[in-house]
Amino acid sequence: MTGYQKRNVKKGQILLFVFMLLLLLTFLAGGVAVMWESGLQSNALHKDSVSAFYLSQAGFDRALDEIAYHNGTVSPASFTETLGSGNYTVDIVTAGGGDKQVTCTGRSGTAERVIYTEIPKNTGKTCKDADDCPPYGNAWGYYRKIGNSWTEQ
Repeated sequence: MTGYQKRNVKKGQILLFVFMLLLLLTFLAGGVAVMWESGLQSNALHKDSVSAFYLSQAGFDRALDEIAYHNGTVSPASFTETLGSGNYTVDIVTAGGGDKQVTCTGRSGTAERVIYTEIPKNTGKTCKDADDCPPYGNAWGYYRKIGNSWTEQ
């Protein structure tokens, strides 16, 4: 083998090494791109889920106001409202003894979150102080310190 042939063999080996290195870098870049895309999708789903949860809480607050303001007689007992890019639906069912069962569903994007509570009718209760009364007075006697005593379904 002459010196010229040895030099061509070394050039061929270096070229092969460079192609293998480029192939490895291509696979690494592809893996990073796939992980990046799945991270973006995960963040979008989380954002939608949190927005849906806050929308269901807004529905819960609206339900409490409707019950107190209308003296326990809510009509319609189911309503939907759109806020921003999402919405909430509130369903109020009167159970035995006049208690109210409230289900609030928040929806944003592809996410849906549901919260539920039972509100006891507090008959005969009088307000002791401002913290003990509903915002519209003691008209119906609801609100036994309901606050955020809901559960997520």
